[in-house]
Amino acid sequence: MSKGATFKVVISYLSEEVLVTKQTDKKGQSIIRNIALKNWVTVTKASLHHELLGLEFKDALTREVANGCKDYMTSLNSLKESSPDQLAVFSSRTV
Repeated sequence: MSKGATFKVVISYLSEEVLVTKQTDKKGQSIIRNIALKNWVTVTKASLHHELLGLEFKDALTREVANGCKDYMTSLNSLKESSPDQLAVFSSRTV
């Protein structure tokens, strides 16, 4: 990608709000280049550190973790009924 490349970031929310910005920064160029090269690990890391995309990912990740915790707390789980002593010696390998 050339030094002066410009690209648009479009974020579409469920509320139908659409945010469009034009980007020319190096991090953004790196993300686009690595998407084209299918370097997904690099895309993920760069996106988390990008000024605009990083905030979106962090919000989404926070929501997913909160939902996962909520689902865990409301599900039937054998660990909930274990004593503190049993939890201290719990091993996921035995499961």
